Amino acid sequence: MKRVRAAIVGSGGMGHARAAHLSLDDRAQIVCVSSRNPVTGRALAERFGVECVEGWEHLVQRDDVDAVCVATHNDSHAPIARAALEAGKHVLVEYPLALDVADADQLIDLASRSGLVLHVGHDQALVGWHLAIKQEAAALGRLLAVNSVLATPTRGGGRSVWRNVKLSGPPFIVGIAYVFHLLDAFGPMEWVDGTSTYEGLEDSGYYRSSVSTLTASFVNGGVAQLLYIRGFTVPRDEQEQAMMFSDGFLSYRGYVSGSPTNEGHLTRVTRAGVQRLDFPAVTLAVASRQNTEHFLSEVLDGVPVVPPTRTSRDAVAVAFAAEQAAQERGRVYLGRTPERQVR
Repeated sequence: MKRVRAAIVGSGGMGHARAAHLSLDDRAQIVCVSSRNPVTGRALAERFGVECVEGWEHLVQRDDVDAVCVATHNDSHAPIARAALEAGKHVLVEYPLALDVADADQLIDLASRSGLVLHVGHDQALVGWHLAIKQEAAALGRLLAVNSVLATPTRGGGRSVWRNVKLSGPPFIVGIAYVFHLLDAFGPMEWVDGTSTYEGLEDSGYYRSSVSTLTASFVNGGVAQLLYIRGFTVPRDEQEQAMMFSDGFLSYRGYVSGSPTNEGHLTRVTRAGVQRLDFPAVTLAVASRQNTEHFLSEVLDGVPVVPPTRTSRDAVAVAFAAEQAAQERGRVYLGRTPERQVR
């Protein structure tokens, strides 16, 4: 049986997670690790008994590496993924795909022309509650509106790379899983409005907290409104989502993104009455392992990625369109609509 010889770039939580998934799959072999932090990099390499390489630039050029898993800060996703693809390696990159729409397009084009797999780690799209929403939405007719409130805790209140617009991007890029959920469930968007307010924003890009809104129209009809709160005192990532369709209503309240659980309440309201719905017992930890397995399946067997990588690119476009709309105080049109384009 052919095995995918994989390398890990990054030694944070997702670097450890992807390495653990690969180590448990007979179709893969971890070859080496690289990290900008030599201490945590060596610790990850020692955990799995592999070599720690100094500099990812050398790692992507190795002849004994077939695939590279990019689990670094957001601002380095695109450069590392591009170098790996140019070196003929398959790539699994954590979200966001890039911090620029043009970079995302370039990566997709490069992978396509080279016959390589480019897979983005949107694990949350495989969690049970999201799968249930997609299934129920498909049976409730035409989408009319989605309204969501999303809250992310301070996680200790200190300076965080995730609250730095230069290193991690604006709020909806950091919370791009939420944008991806909408696109995966309801299709592409036509235009985006947005607002964004930062507290304690420094020249370095760090900020204490933010309140952002995103309003978007779907190409297939319906509108979405998101209120995203970052850096406030809430116990864990929380979401409230109300979805109105031509034939009924869905309501979800639960925990998303960083939560390792699959908790929450999903309710359906139709003419037949109100019903509390169950959803698949797929936690984020299980979904993350499944996503790594999907990557290996595409590399070895050509099994198409679902959702497609194009959706990851579109999520980047929508997230930056929301920030652009906030800064310019005007609606941003996506695609080829003859109005202002996403830059």
